[in-house]
Amino acid sequence: MENKKYNTIVRCDFDGGLQMPKICVSCGAVAGEKRHEFIASNNLGTSKTRIKFPVCDACYEADRNYVHAAPVTIVGTIAFILSVFSLFNKPEKYPSGLFLIGGIIWLSVIVAYVIWTNIHAHRLNSQEVISRHNELKNALKVKRFIPFHRHIVGQITLAFSNAQFAKAFKKLNKGTFIK
Repeated sequence: MENKKYNTIVRCDFDGGLQMPKICVSCGAVAGEKRHEFIASNNLGTSKTRIKFPVCDACYEADRNYVHAAPVTIVGTIAFILSVFSLFNKPEKYPSGLFLIGGIIWLSVIVAYVIWTNIHAHRLNSQEVISRHNELKNALKVKRFIPFHRHIVGQITLAFSNAQFAKAFKKLNKGTFIK
């Protein structure tokens, strides 16, 4: 996967809310009411906030329809390995043949489910869905977050991959470009 370049960095004051342009944070198309959530946290990880950025219908649907097969594959592999090891440590109260048949059936179910999930993901994740999902996931990066406290206004620094969105965001939030 290619690395996304964050060309435009914007710093602005943060008091708990940000004004959002009416364009998609990912592709720059006209955005409706749909939002994608990004999480900002301070350096220590003691404070974090969720910020919802506007997205167009196409990016929203692509992100919603994207099938994540990796978590199922990882959990299935771990379950498979643990199950194989458990076959070598059979309890005394079960007959060997019954325990072996049950183990083989269990391992077959794990393998079948992992294979089915990966085939299902491959069928549903078209190139456009994968591309839009990855672009949305990498549309911005939180560089720095200083939370607001009582009478002290915080600050947030965001690196955008979409320069058009960054310019509009900077203007609405009275921010400054960095670099």
